[in-house]
Amino acid sequence: MNKIFSEIENRRYLKQIQSAEVGIEGQVKLKQSKILVVGAGSMGVPVLQYLAAAGVGILGICDFKTIQEADFPAQIMYGMGDLGKLKTIVAKEKLQLLNPFISIQIHNIQLREENVRLICEGYDLIIDCTNDLSLALLILRSVSIPLLIGRLTRSAGYLWFFPQGEKRPEIAELSDIIPETNVFGSLYGIVGCMLAFQAMQVVLSNVHEIKSLKINF
Repeated sequence: MNKIFSEIENRRYLKQIQSAEVGIEGQVKLKQSKILVVGAGSMGVPVLQYLAAAGVGILGICDFKTIQEADFPAQIMYGMGDLGKLKTIVAKEKLQLLNPFISIQIHNIQLREENVRLICEGYDLIIDCTNDLSLALLILRSVSIPLLIGRLTRSAGYLWFFPQGEKRPEIAELSDIIPETNVFGSLYGIVGCMLAFQAMQVVLSNVHEIKSLKINF
């Protein structure tokens, strides 16, 4: 079919390559993209799984937490054999099984002011899946890399996209929305799937302006 991908990759990505939304040029963009996912938890798990499956070339995972039993209802990539292990390590192992044709970089560290630039450097897009306002604002003011943010409340999910640029506008809604941590795991999955979809749109150059999205439950 083409010389850019191996025969196995051509078969793997056949439906995307044949689709009008992606095509061969879009699949090349995905292969050449570098995306950092901050938070390998409830929202981060579906983001990681779908981006890995889609063929994102370099997928970064930044998290410092270990897997606990309370994570299982929402973080369905992990199982009983993973208890106590670092999420980054387990996620890398499982994502490489899902798609061995991508590269996964792990950052076993909490994102802080003193390391945020170093960790984020070199990525084309950052996805904040932590549901943590302070971390989202830290990334916004520290780096100019395009940023997707997901947040979840009991009644709705929210997504924001900030394109590349030194000057980032202040979005009041970020501060007005109080995140909820005690909701159904499937709701995190919905927001995570939407983040993965929007990330692909960014890579495929289908998103150029600041956009926000609200999903009512």
